[in-house]
Formats: sequence, C-alpha cells, structure tokens
Amino acid sequence: MSGENAQNMAKLAFGVFVIDPSEGTLSVNGDLVRMAPRVFDCLSLLVSARGKIVAKDEFFESVWKENFVEDNALAYAISQLRKILSEYDNETIYVETVPKRGFRLAAGVSDAKDTALDTSPEISLERHTIEEVWLRETDDAQDQLMLPGTKTKGLVRYGIAALVLLAIFGSIAVWQRKGTVSPPSLAEIRSIAILPLQSYENQTADETLQMQMTDSLITRLGGIGMLSVRPTNSVKMFKAANVDPIQFGRNLEVDAIVEGRIQREADRLRVNLQLVSVNTGEQFWAEQFDGRADKLLDLQDAISSSLIKRLQLRLTTSDQRSLARRPTLNSDAYDKYLLGRYHWNTRTEDGFLKAIEYFEQAVTLDPEFAEAHTGIGDAYLGLYDYGVKQADACLPQARASINRAIQLNPNSSEAFSTLSAIQFLYERDFDAAEKSVLRSLEINPQYATARMRYGWILTVKGRFDDAREELEKARSLDPTSALVQANTGYLQLSEGKTEEAEREFLRVIATSPEFSLPYWYLGGISFMRGDEDKMFEYYLRAFELDNGAAAVVPVRTALRNKGVNDALSTWRQNLEKIYKKTYFPPSNIALIAALQRDREKTILWLIEADEKRDPWLLQIKYDHEYDFIREDPRFRTIVEGFHF
Repeated sequence: MSGENAQNMAKLAFGVFVIDPSEGTLSVNGDLVRMAPRVFDCLSLLVSARGKIVAKDEFFESVWKENFVEDNALAYAISQLRKILSEYDNETIYVETVPKRGFRLAAGVSDAKDTALDTSPEISLERHTIEEVWLRETDDAQDQLMLPGTKTKGLVRYGIAALVLLAIFGSIAVWQRKGTVSPPSLAEIRSIAILPLQSYENQTADETLQMQMTDSLITRLGGIGMLSVRPTNSVKMFKAANVDPIQFGRNLEVDAIVEGRIQREADRLRVNLQLVSVNTGEQFWAEQFDGRADKLLDLQDAISSSLIKRLQLRLTTSDQRSLARRPTLNSDAYDKYLLGRYHWNTRTEDGFLKAIEYFEQAVTLDPEFAEAHTGIGDAYLGLYDYGVKQADACLPQARASINRAIQLNPNSSEAFSTLSAIQFLYERDFDAAEKSVLRSLEINPQYATARMRYGWILTVKGRFDDAREELEKARSLDPTSALVQANTGYLQLSEGKTEEAEREFLRVIATSPEFSLPYWYLGGISFMRGDEDKMFEYYLRAFELDNGAAAVVPVRTALRNKGVNDALSTWRQNLEKIYKKTYFPPSNIALIAALQRDREKTILWLIEADEKRDPWLLQIKYDHEYDFIREDPRFRTIVEGFHF
C-alpha cells in the first residue's frame, strides 16, 4: 500500500490482532508480533481492503513497487503470513486464496483503540568482560530473561553453548515475539549480505541513516573469521540493481541476506530485520530492535549479538575479543565516524574530503578512536589513489593517521591493509608492504580489500601464480567487485593472456559501465592490435569518465577533422596546459606521448610521474605502449628503481 494510505490508516482490529500501518506494527494483547517488512505490507494491503479481493498484480505494484520479482515471492510472503497468524490463533483462517483472482482477508475488520507510542524505560544492559560470565542458554532461560511484549531492567546475558558470552552494551530495548518458530538448521550459513535498510512507507527516506546502520553492521560482523560478509561497496548497489532482494543475494553469491527497515521518531529508532535463505526464500530469523538515535553503537551491538547467536557461529578467542571491544565510548564520535564512512564509500573527491572532515571531528571528540584514525588514512589514500592530489600533499597525513591507528589498535586488519598500500605505492618499500598486507590477512582472512590489494601487489611484482590465488580468494569474498575483476583482467594481461583479459574487462563494463579502469586496459589491448579506432574509443571514454566530457571534446574534434596524429598532439598539449594549473597523474601525459612515439616527451613525463610517486607508474613494467623505449637507459633506470 502507498505511504499516503498508510499514514491515513488508523489502527484496525481483526480477530485477535491489532495492526498499526503507520507504525508498522502488529500486536496481540499488547505483545508485538514479529514479521518481515514485505510480509507486513501484504497484511496491511489485505486489511485495508476489508474483505475485498486483492489481485496479485496489486500486491506486486504496492509491496514490491519497481522491483521485478517472480510470482513465488508473493506465494512465499502469503505462506509466511499464514504461518505467523496461525501461531496466535490456529482455529481461524485469516487469509483465503481466491483461485485465479488473488487473496482476501476472511476476518472482519474494525477500528481499534488508539494508543500512544510506547515510551517505557529502556533496558539497562550491564557491560561484562568475556571472562566474567559463562552461560549456557536454553529456550526457557531466554524466555525468563525477556518476556514477550515487556521491557525489563537488569542484566540480559546472551550465550552460545559452551562458548564465551558476547558482551552487549548500552541502553536498548529488544522486543521478542511470543511463540517464535524455531528456525531451521543454520549450520550451512557462512556467507551473508546485509542489504541497505529501507524506510517505512510513512517516513521520508533517510539514505544517510540507512547506510550508516548498514555499514556499521557490515563492519562489525565482517571481522568474524568464519563468516563472510559482503562489503558495503557491493551491497550499496542494491537499489540501482532493481531486483528482488533474494535475487540480489544470489548475484552476490551468498547463503543468506539480511534485510529490513529502520524507523526514526524524534530521538528513537526502531529496526526490523530478517535473515532469509537465498536458495529457498525461507526466513531463518527475524527480530525487532528499539534504541536511541544518538546511541547507534548500542543498537549495532544488540543486533550483531542476536544475529551471531542465531547463526550458531563457533567464535574463536580472537573473534570474541574483537566483538567485545568497543571502538569508542563516545556516541557523538561514533556518529561522526559513521558519517565519514558514508561519504568515504562514495569514492569521489568530494566524498573523500567530507569523510576527512567527519573523521577528524570523531578524533577530536575521542583522540583514542583507532577506527577514525584509520578512516582519515583511508580518505587521504583515496585522494592520492584516485589521482586527485599528489602523494606529498596527502600521504604523509595518511601515514601518520595509520601509524596512530595501529598504535591504538594493533589488531586492525583495515589499518594494516591501508599501510601496505602506502608502503607499496608511495614509499616503494615492497618487502614491508607485503608484510603489512599479510598481517592484515592474518588478523582477518575474510577482508576482501586486503586480498585484492595483495593480488595486485603480487601481479606488479611478477608473482603471477600467487597473485591469481589471492585474487580468486578476493573474488569469492566479493564476487561483484568491479575492481577485483579488473585486477584479475590486468593479471591475465600481464601474463600475455590477452583474449582472456579482454573478456574479463568487457564483463566489468557490462555491469559497471561508469568504471574507467577497464576502458584504460582495453585501450592498451587495442593499441597492441593496431586498432586505432577502438584504441581512441576506449582511451577517450576512460578519460571522459575520470575528467568529464568537456575534457575530451577538443580531442574528438581533432580526430574527426584532422586524424589520429593531430588528435594525439591536441590531447597531449591540452593536458600539459592543465597540469600547470592543477594536479592529475602525469602518467596520463606520458601515455599520450608514448602513443605518439615521442621518446623525449615520454621519458620526460615518466620521470615526472616517478618524482610525484604516481600510483599508476608501477604498471609500466608490463604496458606495451612503452615497448619502443624499453631499452632506453633512462626508462630502465625508472623500472629498476622499483626494486621488485
């Protein structure tokens, strides 16, 4: 049903149930009934129809909107709805199937007494260290800890059989539905995707808040050794993918997805989540969490602990320590940190600069906040790696921030991974870079970015078999990563497997047409084949994506009116003029000079790139555009200076 209809729809009663569409809740005698968001939407639609038949198309248009889903998505939602309702009243058939027409609610509907939003005190959860408590949890014990539909003050302790208690922090209310169905075996769930949380229909979407909470859960759960969690950069494409959540999970090659909704009212947050199998569509777990908007870390901890418990994960001592450790005790600092993560994930110049601003605010609020220091280092590295600023303008700050992060948290996989990139690209200390990335993977073998970085480092160093192994692992952890796929293609290109590399790059373009890297590589392949038309097509498209359409207009005009040589001269001369005013990777100019076969200009700009520690310079070892100067002593001096 539409958000406007939901807002205008008061609380309604049917059978033993009361539904409040504006709040997104269903209750029985004051106890909340837990269900997945789309199952609730199906029920809302049926209730609003008041006994009239709701056609299948109406369900798809209202509940799934623009998302394309198969018919079995509706059948599964109705099946789940019937199962949930029957747990509270198994003598009444609430949802009837009308063959070839749709579904209808069989029970009568009437207005229910309106009540205010529950503002009873939150549970006060005491913090305990891992060593303090060993608790074997049973269903009876859990029922005693928290009664359905009530909020209780005191210690709530969660345990996994024969394992150390996970600490749960802060002030948070968790509502538990009576008569919860025991989930099927979860032993096979070892990879998940946490999809961006959605807003309720009666609320304006707050994308920043949605991604803040999503990213925080991914970061929190991503450090568990035996659980593979898809990174934020992959799941944030969910809306753009325009597919059903289960299909998106299949695309990410995970066992299950976590999806849900987040609602904000003043300073309070409500999060509804469900864990669903991508193979069967079966719901393994669902829970509702209430907390405060200024205590996102509390909410994150409670959700993570509950999900870990349901997944029946056998945590290592390292996992337990990681989960028990709070990145900061300052809620405001954590909020700034999450805002920094949100902007950093945009991977744009403006995003990196905003991220630095928020990370620095977090560090000001809590100077001991290691993850915020890592964020500063990552953002400065991004400005360098994306060619926005030269190394000397940002990598010293990145190095200092990473050093501080490691000092504060010697077990930060992210910090060591970033350190390895700085050591490899800027400091040219390749042995140290390898040690750092191996340390990152020792801490967290599931960290896809570290795997990808190590694969690229090994490729540049010429250790192709080892590089392939790392990139395959990175791909298994993040199957849809355009960067992992592009680096795989570059490995194949470096090995001389040109056709395989070309297929890989074309696959990347098919799914990520705005990603410039594969176009650069395809331009090089076309150059090797002597296909000038395709070479220009790919190189100009790559440059256009990186620098805007206006940057290539004069080149296209010269190519159309005067031909290849004039187009290359126009391109290089324009770039040289721009470079005098603002920085960009000088290897771009060296490449154009190489295409012209201008030996002196090519060497000149390669020397400039070497002095500026241009991150792309290290690849000239395998780039065929430079074959004509490969024996030039000046070129050999540059390459030998890499000390691979």
